[in-house]
Order: sequence, then structure tokens, then C-alpha cells
Amino acid sequence: MTSCEPCSRAVAMMTLSAGGKVVAESLGGQLISRNTEEPNQRKLLNVVDEMAIASGTPAPPVYLLANEPGINAFAAGFSPRDAVLGITQGAIEQLSRDQLQGVIAHEFSHIFNGDMRLNIRLMGALNGILVLGILGYYLMYSASFSGRRRGNDNSGAAILALAVGLMVIGFAGTFFGGLIKAAVSRQREYLADASAVQFTRNPAGIAGALKKIGGLKSGSIVRNPSAPEVSHAFFAQGVTGITQWLSATHPPLASRILRIDPQWNGKFDVSEPPPLTESQPPVDELSAKRRPDMARNMATIAAGAAAADAVAMMDRIGQPTQESVLYARSLLS
Repeated sequence: MTSCEPCSRAVAMMTLSAGGKVVAESLGGQLISRNTEEPNQRKLLNVVDEMAIASGTPAPPVYLLANEPGINAFAAGFSPRDAVLGITQGAIEQLSRDQLQGVIAHEFSHIFNGDMRLNIRLMGALNGILVLGILGYYLMYSASFSGRRRGNDNSGAAILALAVGLMVIGFAGTFFGGLIKAAVSRQREYLADASAVQFTRNPAGIAGALKKIGGLKSGSIVRNPSAPEVSHAFFAQGVTGITQWLSATHPPLASRILRIDPQWNGKFDVSEPPPLTESQPPVDELSAKRRPDMARNMATIAAGAAAADAVAMMDRIGQPTQESVLYARSLLS
């Protein structure tokens, strides 16, 4: 055994607890400016603001994983105060607005329900168990090395037995603890799916996003080397491999879809991406130049109308009409 595995776990935990910004940047995320004029990014920020209102949580900064063609997203951070949202380029290009709402609402559920803090605590518990195994490994290595120099020694055998016991407890505990953590994570994904439906009032949105993932060649895979450390935070399974299959942090796509759409026919969505024009219609140069003049004219008209109304109201003071008298009587009766 080498120290690479425990080191990577420790780095993963420190990364997650350092704040969502660190996680997003470790995955190659780029902060999306609130003043962006790129249509897909503008659509994304509008959706984030809408879901923030629906969930009653502050709108977090949004990071774009520009080099990821798969459909995925994540919420990261130790608390809502330092939380961020991350989303892949494939998601904002391949998903419709309703589907994007479903994905973002799912991630807001993780923030709202405190799933980020729960994940870090579970990782801390598993790393604590893993330390026992690491301690046993180095104790066994030390005992075997010193035993060769001193010859047969009962105390050396006792230390060796203790080391083996610590290794069994540590590594077996970490393995089965990881399975428990994955099971908890899968249940939290079902809860987040249900919350997304509650926030959007549109089951077809998140169900459509999951169907789109199943029909896309790149699926939900995140190719960044740091993806395995935060795979449990993704919207859908972001990494592949035998170890991920044994301790999958996300339920199968079909199972998630059927819980939202029991009438699903089992076919994934292989349709073309939605047109870019749905987020904001194009504006020709002449119209853009005329807009300031039109705005000034409308403001002048509105101001004139307001002034006329004010003068008319002043003229009516002390001279109520019959309709005003009848209305006043109805209020007093």
C-alpha cells in the first residue's frame, strides 16, 4: 500500500471544507460575471436568481466548467454563506430552460438541506477510521524491520498482531463506511430531485434533464482529474470505473426518472440542443440605436400624463362628484 490514497482523501476533505470557490476552481471553473452578455450564460444566471427566490436562499456565485461537454452541475461549500454553484458547458448548451431550471433547483436543494455539511462530516468520520489502518500499516512495517535486526522476540510478535488488527479495522471500516456514505448520498439525491419538483412546480424539467443525460454520448462525465474527489457533489454520476460502481453516490438514471415520471417509456432523449435564440432574441443594430430615443420619448409621455392626472386631481378638491359620494357611503356602511 502507498500513501497516495489517504493523502488524496485528506486533500479532498480540506478542499471541500475550504469553501465552494476552491472546489469550483479545482475543477477548472470560471466565475461568470453578473454583467455577462453571452446568451446561454445570461439565461443561466436568470435561472439561478429564480431558483434562489423559490428556495428562499441567497443566489450564490456561479462557475462555468467551460471544457466539459457532459451535462452536470454541483453545489459546493461548507455553508450557504460560502456556497457556489458550478455547471458544465454541456449543460447550458444541451438543456432547455425548463430542464436547466430542474438541474439548478436540485442543487439549491443540497444547499437548503445542508447536504454539503453532511458530506464533509461523513468524509471526516471515514478519514478518522482510515487513520487507524494507516497507523497499523506503518506499525507493521516498523515491527517487521526491527524484528529482522533483533531476531525472535515475543514483544515484536505482539506489536505485529496489533498492527494487523488496526489495519483490518481501519481498511475494512473505511470500505464498509464508504458503502454507507454512498447509500446516504443516493437517498439525498432522491430528496433533492423531489425538492427540485417542489421549487419549479414542473416535474418535466428535471426529468427531461435526466433523460437528456441518458441520450447524450458524453453523458454526465466530468473529465477534470479532480472530479473523483468531489463526485458525490455532482448532479449525476460524474466519474466511471469499477470502484465508482461499487460505491456509486448517485442512483441509476432510470430509477430517478421513474420516481419523477412513473409513465416514462424507458427511452432517453437524443434530440438536438435547443436553439440559442430562446434565451434572448437577436436585436439588429438599427433597433439598438433607436432604443435610447424611444425610452426618452416614453419617459416624456409618462411624465406628461402623470402631471395631467395631478392637475385633474387638484381641480376635484372640494367638488366631489355623485359617484365619489356614493363610493364613500359604501365604505362607511
